[in-house]
Amino acid sequence: MESKRYFTPSEANRLIPRLEEIFGRALQLHSQLRSTQEQLIALGHPATPALLENDATLDGPDQVRQLKARFRGLYEAIGAEVGDVESLGGHVKDIEIGLVDFFSLLAGGGEVLLCWRMGEKSIGFWHDPQSGFGGRQPIDGQQFTEAGRRVH
Repeated sequence: MESKRYFTPSEANRLIPRLEEIFGRALQLHSQLRSTQEQLIALGHPATPALLENDATLDGPDQVRQLKARFRGLYEAIGAEVGDVESLGGHVKDIEIGLVDFFSLLAGGGEVLLCWRMGEKSIGFWHDPQSGFGGRQPIDGQQFTEAGRRVH
């Protein structure tokens, strides 16, 4: 069973410089992925989920095979960046806007998610697990339990 790490806002804030680096790379990779997808579409060979699953789909003329291989490589590189965020304890919600949630506990409340979006200088919002980004509320005035706690 995977353990779940809980963060205070200050602990999550310390990760922001690293998150900015990761998402900077991920957004560049995503832009390249999109461009490669557009090239494949223009050649009549759009990328499909099967392209990411087996080598048999790396067929077609040389240019198409190269673009398919590039698409797969970029997709895998983006996955590695998402893995880096997860290794820090974050959960990527949207790669294109750089949206990450961190589990936290309200003092006397329950489990919530601290929410950070690329470009924000600090963790300023939280939401309950059901409401998502649209339910973000300011952390001002909220008390969170000390971090470092893990639940299995």
